[in-house]
Amino acid sequence: MEQEVRKSIVRISFDWKPKPEDKRFMVIAGIILSIEDDGSAVIAANSKFFGMKKRFVVNFPNATGYEQELDVRKPIKSAGGFYIFAAKPSENGYIKAVRFETQSVQVGDPVHSFVFPREGYITPTGYCRGSVITIVSKGIEEPAGAEPQVEE
Repeated sequence: MEQEVRKSIVRISFDWKPKPEDKRFMVIAGIILSIEDDGSAVIAANSKFFGMKKRFVVNFPNATGYEQELDVRKPIKSAGGFYIFAAKPSENGYIKAVRFETQSVQVGDPVHSFVFPREGYITPTGYCRGSVITIVSKGIEEPAGAEPQVEE
C-alpha cells in the first residue's frame, strides 16, 4: 500500500530564506491528478507558496527514494487554491494518478485532516481542519461562478 501511495505524491521544494548563505528548504506535497499521453504527470499543489517568485523544483519518487530535481515550469492554471502544472519523470520514476474516494459530501461539511504517510517523506503529516468549499466530480474544477485563473 505504501508503495502505491508513493506513486501519487511528489516532493516540491524551494529555498524560503532570502540570504543565499542561509539555505533552508521548505518542502510541500504535490498530488498527481492525471497522466498525459507523453508520460508527463499533471500535478496539483497548494498555491499559497507559488506567489513568492522563487525557484521551485519537483522530485518524483522512485525505488530508492527520489529522482533528481526538475524545475517547476509555468502552471497550466491556478484553480480553487491549487497551482496545477505538468512535469515528466525519468524512466525509473514512480507515477500514478491519485483516485479520490469519498463518501457523499456537501459544501460546508467538516474536513478533519488530510494525512500523508510519514515514512520516507519530508512533508507535513496532516493538515489543519477545515470545511468542504467545493465539490469536484472530475479533476480540479472551479467553484460555481468562478473564472479560471491562468498565469502567463
